Amino acid sequence: MKYVPALDGMRAIAVLLVIVFHATTGLATQGGYIGVDIFFVLSGFLITTILMDEQEETGGIRLRDFYLRRFFRLMPAVLLMLAGYFITWPFFWDLTLAEVMRNMTLVGFYLADYSVAFWYVPEELSHSWSLSVEEHYYILWPLILIGLSRLPLKRRMIIMLAFYLLVTVWRDYNAFIVSYWRVAYNRFDTHCSGLILGGLLAFFMKTKRVIPYANFILPALLLPLAYLMTRLPWGKRESMLVLITLTEVATFFAIYVCLTQSGKIFVRGLSSQPLKYLGKISYGLYLYHFPIIFYLRAHYSTQVTLVDGMILTLIIAAASFHLVERPIVNWARQRFHRHTLKMAEEKTL
Repeated sequence: MKYVPALDGMRAIAVLLVIVFHATTGLATQGGYIGVDIFFVLSGFLITTILMDEQEETGGIRLRDFYLRRFFRLMPAVLLMLAGYFITWPFFWDLTLAEVMRNMTLVGFYLADYSVAFWYVPEELSHSWSLSVEEHYYILWPLILIGLSRLPLKRRMIIMLAFYLLVTVWRDYNAFIVSYWRVAYNRFDTHCSGLILGGLLAFFMKTKRVIPYANFILPALLLPLAYLMTRLPWGKRESMLVLITLTEVATFFAIYVCLTQSGKIFVRGLSSQPLKYLGKISYGLYLYHFPIIFYLRAHYSTQVTLVDGMILTLIIAAASFHLVERPIVNWARQRFHRHTLKMAEEKTL
């Protein structure tokens, strides 16, 4: 897949929205909703595109290779975060050793989506729910694509659209029959819709078809989204009902515009060097920001939390990217076959 700088810019916007939301919980903003769902649609699109390219090039998907490249791309930074969490635990976290080990196990084995949904643990690492959602997707999605591979492309797209609608309805159904919104928000089975929609876009791009009036549809979605994210209250089922789906669809069209209309001001802005760099290190920014901000916001003002949290997160994420993540990826490229670790194209969350 050809590198598209604007997609890194979208990733940067997404992670900044999440960080600001977590640092300024007293403000009327839904950036947490918006940012995570942008990530999901982007990840679904990129992963599906890479898997489909492999199917076209080799006639199949090497599951072992796919799972290995996901491991070497994602796990080193997770282990680094957990090591930092364990080392700083006696100084910053009022927890027993058993609780710390439980929390590390939930995060390390990607079980946090369900533990956060039902028990809100680990609280100071609760952002890891989205990492768990994506990991479940990485495990299941290649198998689904293999199962659908013999069907005509149009039929596969119809099935994927049906998947998307089914998960969306399932989430909304859960949200309005359970007593607490988090049970419907944090689970893989209720919040994988954006990943599926991104996959649907990857299939659509293979058809070489054009979406008419995409330039008009995108602002028609972004304007009400920007308005609603400042008006709808956080943690309400009604907000979840509207904002998740609206964000997913808007991101679908935003990615499409970035892929097809590189000359647009919107796309050129997303392709700026600062946003591109933040997009490249966005995985680390997301991974490390929450424990830092969780501690700061309990002891300091919103302004201190936002500024100091952003600076600390940026320093740690940049160091992680250049000293840990990139060297391991480069080593893995040399150690394994090129189809095993095509990392340059896999800049997902």
